[in-house]
Amino acid sequence: MKPSRHLNRGFTLIELLTVIAIIAVLAAILFPVFGRVRAQVHETNCLSNLHEIYVATKLYREDNGKFPASLLGLVQSDALGLDGKPTFYTEISPGHPIPLDLITYRPLTTSQKYLKDVGIFQCPDAVNNATHSSVSRAWYPDGVPLSGNPVDYQDLVKENCCSTTEIPIGHRVHYYTFDSYDTGLILDANGKPTTKVDTDGTPVTQEVHYTLDWTGGAGPSDPSNQLKYPDPPQDKTVLTWCNYHAGYAGSSKYMVLLLNGKASAVPASRWNGPLTFQPY
Repeated sequence: MKPSRHLNRGFTLIELLTVIAIIAVLAAILFPVFGRVRAQVHETNCLSNLHEIYVATKLYREDNGKFPASLLGLVQSDALGLDGKPTFYTEISPGHPIPLDLITYRPLTTSQKYLKDVGIFQCPDAVNNATHSSVSRAWYPDGVPLSGNPVDYQDLVKENCCSTTEIPIGHRVHYYTFDSYDTGLILDANGKPTTKVDTDGTPVTQEVHYTLDWTGGAGPSDPSNQLKYPDPPQDKTVLTWCNYHAGYAGSSKYMVLLLNGKASAVPASRWNGPLTFQPY
């Protein structure tokens, strides 16, 4: 009887190239899908953050009869004031900025503690702003009368912040870049992050997204959808918005939060500033 012969046959070059080609096609199909899913998850998480901030801000206003001067807080200095507390950091401060965890003015996370986790204040796409110590000045965005100006401390900030503390009126407000909802990115016409330069040559990469005043004025012709007024229209007043998805992730949407609590993803093409935005 003739013994059987077992042949060990491997893949041919054609078979290997076919498998590689199939894998490449599948990758080309699936990777964009994974990217879209990831973007949608980030947008959903950002909208959830905005909802939490809305609830906290509403409770704060009910308890204090006013809106806070900022959502997360303003940068403070290690140079202490006469009351022994950190002073607000400006371009002329004798001290240095202190980490976010050490500041005394965090209206929504201290005192009544409406929010327990400061992580809520960071957009999932704000990957370049992860530190609690990095700080920046901010400029007013396009679409408001104060556009093109840096954000300074004003009497309105003092009134809504902590009137017993010395406020450096007329000097630059500084924000923690970790905070994605008091400020956002300055974007150019192509939706890419850009930089402005302050009068002293300091580069500024942030624009203010939460403020009590967009116009610097008052009177019958002044837009009523501003937080400086006692009863702004809730369905037309923008509380804040987020543009990190557009600036860092290439999204075509902004996450916008209205004073009535409605948070939604808005096409960037529909965004024309907080005073003239039409939500519907």
